[in-house]
Amino acid sequence: MTLGDYIKKIRGDKSAIEFSYILGIKSHDLIQYELNTKKPDILTMTKIADYAGITLDDLVRPGNWMFKSGENITTWNETVDRQRKDIARVRKQTEQKEIRGRHR
Repeated sequence: MTLGDYIKKIRGDKSAIEFSYILGIKSHDLIQYELNTKKPDILTMTKIADYAGITLDDLVRPGNWMFKSGENITTWNETVDRQRKDIARVRKQTEQKEIRGRHR
């Protein structure tokens, strides 16, 4: 599987326009990445990895983390969604603690 194939899987059911907007890139560029006619720059790859909740290393070596022993994209997407929610919850808790600390 190529980097473009993994980017498509990370995009999931979002349209190319939606996903490119989230990443802050042109949809034309995203399509070229997915078709492997153009390689994303390091900043774009970092944005994709951040969106997926993985490291940049995981993105460029996807065989290490994706679809182990029969796992499918739906299961993986659910896992990523859960992890994003957990991260958002922890960030919110941390921000609230910082705000409370400033008001003491």
